Amino acid sequence: MSNYQKPHTLERDVLGRLMFIDAAGTSHLGVYPVRAFPITEPDAGISIMDQSGKELCWFNGVTAIPEAELALIEEELAAREFMPVIEKLLGYPLLPPRVFGILKLTGAQLEFASRVRKIFAELLAIRF
Repeated sequence: MSNYQKPHTLERDVLGRLMFIDAAGTSHLGVYPVRAFPITEPDAGISIMDQSGKELCWFNGVTAIPEAELALIEEELAAREFMPVIEKLLGYPLLPPRVFGILKLTGAQLEFASRVRKIFAELLAIRF
């Protein structure tokens, strides 16, 4: 067991906020989970943080989290996290030395300018 994985309880209060109760019985209200590597390894390294950003508990991965707590953590992460997906490249006029483009993302549209032509060339190689 990790130094941070001491006996604790994670539950919701009457208003639906996450509450962490540590081994000493101290209640920490309004805690939130944070993924250590949300894009590359979303199931590895999850931390429970208090409102001031102090880490209260660390899990090496989702397999180390008790099932009831994992459900609460996943609910909270789903409400906070958003991972946009590129749906379509809408435009790409090339105006040296910068490259401009417009991407359609899930729920949004993004206009961008890049000085790095190689990145844009790689982006064009992806089929939309």
